[in-house]
Amino acid sequence: MKKKDRAISVKINVPQHFSGSDVKKHAQEILQTSQNPENAVFVFDFENCLLVDSSAIGALISLTKECRSKGIKLILKNISNDLFKLFRDTGLEKIFTIEKTGVIKEAEIDLFDMSSGTQLSIKKEFLGDICIFIMSGVMNYPSGSDYFKQQFLLALNQSRKIILEMEGLSSFDSLSISSVLGMNNLLKKTSGNLCICGANYIIKDMFFTLGINEIVPIFDNRQHALKKWNSRYV
Repeated sequence: MKKKDRAISVKINVPQHFSGSDVKKHAQEILQTSQNPENAVFVFDFENCLLVDSSAIGALISLTKECRSKGIKLILKNISNDLFKLFRDTGLEKIFTIEKTGVIKEAEIDLFDMSSGTQLSIKKEFLGDICIFIMSGVMNYPSGSDYFKQQFLLALNQSRKIILEMEGLSSFDSLSISSVLGMNNLLKKTSGNLCICGANYIIKDMFFTLGINEIVPIFDNRQHALKKWNSRYV
């Protein structure tokens, strides 16, 4: 009888400034456990981490997807109170398995099983370091806003500047606004930026009525967004 391989358990010490490149550096090592993923556990220890940028969050989201498909457990350990609050405010604490003060809180949501029933379509276009979300259909709650969050978090793996182009969006459920504001808050606190362009009159009027324009820059079209918004944040 073939002898069973020992389970793999590895701790990765997160640097003071945690970026997407740091995650990718360890991703290959982690995914190599696919030869024997049973009981494999990889722990990212944030004890010495002072700053996490949005690219690191995006890379962790992508790595979580890969690990789940291969039966590998990924745990975030010793994250700071500020980072935990950011995760809680944006719903990320339900996506990641987190160990805090010796207690492990398992992920509650499968981020990659959120697209069913949505009437929202998102195509991504990359211009340099900017990701443009070409949105069409209906931004409905909760399936549309969940799908939007899924695609947004995955995009952070490649870009920290995101433009939501809404020219093809016919309607926007007001309940979905919290998902946009949550992702905007996540970007702002992790060295990224977000803006909106091309919304139709009804959607734009709702944004202005609710004061969303005071929080997220809104432009008439992509050209204005690229010219004014990008030059503001380069």
